[in-house]
Amino acid sequence: MIVSDRAALISLINIGEFDLLYLFTEKILIPPEVYDEVSVVEEDRRFLDVLKGQGKLAVVESGDVSLWEALRICLDRGESAAIVLAVREGLPLLIDEKKGRQTAGRTFAISSGFFRGLKLTSTISPRL
Repeated sequence: MIVSDRAALISLINIGEFDLLYLFTEKILIPPEVYDEVSVVEEDRRFLDVLKGQGKLAVVESGDVSLWEALRICLDRGESAAIVLAVREGLPLLIDEKKGRQTAGRTFAISSGFFRGLKLTSTISPRL
């Protein structure tokens, strides 16, 4: 499992390559704040709802409100909630915004931005 922020999800939805995430994980967790940010576009909300119905995506409360509020000083709602959820669950975090990656990496020592520098080629195959 991984935790994801909004931007990577929207980018993959927009280019029709969302399934790339499932080469690396079986399930994606997002906090409600990220779900709300992605759901601004009705078509994207429907897409996420289909994934939820298939059990490939779960919307999970991030938990620690005081930590979330502290992160909100420099990050947006979704990034803050995604970091808190990743810390709580001990999971890798997919986040593309530099400030968010730096905060997650330095403050909480969690792996973030795991697509950075990854070269996707036709030789990559899904787990069987």
